Amino acid sequence: MQRLGLLTEILPEFGMIDSLVVRDFYHRYTVDEHSLRTIEHLQELAQPPDERGAHFAPLWKTAERRDLLILTLLLHDVGKGMPMENHVTGGLSALDSAARRLNLSPEEKEEVHFLIEHHLDMSATVQRRDIFDPAIVSAFAQSITTLERLQRLCLLTYADIHSVNPEALTPWKAEMLWQLFVATANHFSRTLDRDRLHAPDEGSLLERVKALAGDTTLEEIERFLEGFPRRYLAVHSAAEIAAHFALYRKLGTDPVQTELLATRHGFSLTLLTADRPALFATISGVLAGWGMNINKADAFANAAGVVLDTFHFADLHRTLELNPSEAARFRKSLADVVNGKAPLEPLLKSRESASRSRAPKVTVETRINFDDASSAHSTLLEIVTQDHPGLLYEIGSALARLGCNIEVALIDTEGHKAIDVFYLTAQGKKLTTQKQELLREVLQGTLV
Repeated sequence: MQRLGLLTEILPEFGMIDSLVVRDFYHRYTVDEHSLRTIEHLQELAQPPDERGAHFAPLWKTAERRDLLILTLLLHDVGKGMPMENHVTGGLSALDSAARRLNLSPEEKEEVHFLIEHHLDMSATVQRRDIFDPAIVSAFAQSITTLERLQRLCLLTYADIHSVNPEALTPWKAEMLWQLFVATANHFSRTLDRDRLHAPDEGSLLERVKALAGDTTLEEIERFLEGFPRRYLAVHSAAEIAAHFALYRKLGTDPVQTELLATRHGFSLTLLTADRPALFATISGVLAGWGMNINKADAFANAAGVVLDTFHFADLHRTLELNPSEAARFRKSLADVVNGKAPLEPLLKSRESASRSRAPKVTVETRINFDDASSAHSTLLEIVTQDHPGLLYEIGSALARLGCNIEVALIDTEGHKAIDVFYLTAQGKKLTTQKQELLREVLQGTLV
């Protein structure tokens, strides 16, 4: 229809994005091709071509009024072809004219209006909020209002991310999108357990961990888990928790325990040690010094002060891939720096000078925002800035200098843009307004 010109005859608003180029290194396709690919990816869910679509196939097969979802996808980005700052506003304007011409009922128009207006909300929540925090799920559910809208918005988000570029919908993003859908659906059904760690179901989890861990007791496992945020239990399987517990039991003989695993998209690093100042920044610095690009990170701490940090990263120079023996040297380097036996600065210096000497091809404006409303216990710090090696080290060091403790870290990148969200406390409480402003000033001086 697009090639023959029929689509723009029926929906002339679509012509505003004909061959429109988004000038960044994240969006692979022109805006019109991106929009058409979203529909293609939904249709593929009839027989998902890979595991990323497995969860979403039943949603597509049972979705009612697919026509409204398809119309939304055709209109959701047409605002990018209009002379206005917010493309969502443009999309809603295009809907007004399209609805009159297509004789949409008020109810049909309202549904498409909702989907266009909120088409970025689910991906933003996945990337920038702790989706295992009941307060986040509750607030998101209130904005969605119904299970039917949740189903359509989830499918729209799946297709929208999938159509940015072939690598945009990583297995992790697909899984987190599904987890947010399930948590919100459970909220609508009023079956969401707000205290998972002490819920009856956790008894079976503890038994599974005990069976996998071998010679131990439930009490010892409970001591390990006590105080971890519920997000820890939600994002890790029983086998992963058992592996973490095994590392925890070795802390008496070696104060820094690490596990390095190859994954489909790079490597994952798990580190357990006693909490200490600037730990997250130090680990990030070592990874940067070795030329690793961090894609995702989580920071957890239990009631006993044991920190469990996980990092998923890409080996940009294929150091570990091409030289398997380097893995042992990498882990020793990391442990030595964390233990204070080796300095971090020489490791960072060569990498930073090389990367800083190359001007970025796309400039990203730095934005720093604080949110005290989304979490009951933490202040959220959201940073959007130019991605570069050592960025997390710079941010983490600034947080440590000002006495901020990282409860949860959500790290993501879109091309040259870094989108990092930190749940922060200071002395167990949310950050004061004065500390927020001081932190903003320090970060602006560091990142700009």
